[in-house]
Amino acid sequence: MGGPAPGRSRWIALPLPNAVPAPYDGNRLIALAVDGIASGGFRLTVSPGAAPNERQVVSVGWVPTDDTRDFRPKGQRRITATLWRVRSPRGDGSCALCALGDLAVNDAVTVDSRADLRCGGKIGAWSSGTATLASTARVLGSDGNDVPNEAGDYQQAQSAGAAAAWTFEAADLLALKRLARARGTYYQGAVVFDSSNPAPEGLVFVDTSTGGSATATTPTDQLARVEMRGEPSRAGSWSPAPWRSPAMLAYAGWRMRWTGSPIAVKRPA
Repeated sequence: MGGPAPGRSRWIALPLPNAVPAPYDGNRLIALAVDGIASGGFRLTVSPGAAPNERQVVSVGWVPTDDTRDFRPKGQRRITATLWRVRSPRGDGSCALCALGDLAVNDAVTVDSRADLRCGGKIGAWSSGTATLASTARVLGSDGNDVPNEAGDYQQAQSAGAAAAWTFEAADLLALKRLARARGTYYQGAVVFDSSNPAPEGLVFVDTSTGGSATATTPTDQLARVEMRGEPSRAGSWSPAPWRSPAMLAYAGWRMRWTGSPIAVKRPA
């Protein structure tokens, strides 16, 4: 939903078009066969769900056919489901580094949103609190020039409500946690990713030490702690920088979610 899968040529656009294309409009019987022998088929209807990232799907199966001109006895089964797509901050967020709270970018750190424009141009950094940039820190957004730390490169003291588009809801977090567990990329407590323990590619979920949801009252020693040193990813795409936050998610590029503490982006001494 919302993009082509590898090796697949047919997919439904996001947002869902007013006229849903075939065969997702229920007007075509999709034939099935077993060992080359026709064994019926089904009609598939996809419609909008209650939320923008939801789709209602109805599949009606028939054996041996649904052709009214065929007078043989027929069997029918109807299956309904709600498909739900985990939102991606990469696409919904307006920034390469988004902080719901205070943000500190320390010396020798570069945040650059210009290298990947597949989801449109982004500002370099955004925060609902105060953004503090060290003298040698460089934040670059897609503002049409190579001059860092300008008004088009980062924004601070923004409305926290604007983060709703890219903030994970509880259902998103639960789905990501389950997916990470299935992939073997779920961690709890303190984790260090470096050249000897590289971060897995794709989704990585670092949870609290108890596995419970992080809240404003969660004890500090139970919050997740993540450090990324040197070349912490197998792809080797990171510049040397440890990242620390009470909870962290990675989904198609690192995204951080934390509770109660500002985020600090820094390089090791």
